Order: sequence, then C-alpha cells, then structure tokens
Amino acid sequence: METSSFLVHAIDPAVADRLRAGGGLVKMADSEPGWPCRQCLRDVHVGERVLLVSYDPFDASCESPYHTASPIFLHLAPCAPAATPIGELPVQLTSRRLSLRAFDADAMMREGRVVEGQDLGKALSELFSCDDVVDVHVHNAAPGCFAARVTRGS
Repeated sequence: METSSFLVHAIDPAVADRLRAGGGLVKMADSEPGWPCRQCLRDVHVGERVLLVSYDPFDASCESPYHTASPIFLHLAPCAPAATPIGELPVQLTSRRLSLRAFDADAMMREGRVVEGQDLGKALSELFSCDDVVDVHVHNAAPGCFAARVTRGS
C-alpha cells in the first residue's frame, strides 16, 4: 500500500473546546520545540500557553479493553484545526519517537510498534497493508501522550 493512502486526524474542534471548558493544567512553553497541540498538530512556541488534559480517542460506546484515556496538550485558546492532506504527515509527528497501535473494527489491537518519526509513513503503509486494520492510534512513545488517529485515505 502506498503512503498516499492514509489520513491523519487531529482532535475535532468541538471536542477540543469541550476539553478546554473542562479545565486542566495550564502550562507556558519555555523552550523549543514546545508541547504538541493536538488540534492544530503543531508544536507550540515559547510563550504560548497550553492546557494539559486527559483525552480518550475511542468512541464512548467502545467496549474494547484498549479503551483508555491519555494525556494531551491543547492551545489554551482555540486554534485552527489541522488540515493534513491525504498521505502527508505533520512535522510534529515526524520529529518524535512514536508508539503505533493498529486497531480493527472492534477496537481490538492487531499490532503495536515503536518507530522513529521519520519512519512513520513506511510503518503506516505496512500496518494498513493488513485488511483488518481500520485505524492507527499514534502516541508519543516515552510520555505516552495521544498524538493523532490515522485512517485509510480512501
């Protein structure tokens, strides 16, 4: 499968707004790169404020044992949602060590692996070569923060 056949999904703006409204830990970036915002899929810059919250990428009705929340950062103020074209990867993902978790339609993990960000496209192509894989959850490997959900592009 070609790498052009996947799509990276940021957190939906309505979900991000609901998470902001619920509060969390406010932090100000003091180094570059700053923390990764999960709505715009870019690293925050020095002086920008973010909110650290818990986010569950699974559907609320999910009964999978893999259904769990993880920490994420969001800009404190609403930001422009990421619009990643099919087959393209945000720099934020390609510059970190990542944990990939491939799930089937029943939200059961089919495969997991850790990759360097520059190898993400190749790893996604390999994971999506399995017909059972419907989406891949990407996490930052060391801290475990949820990064993005990836699906087949078409």
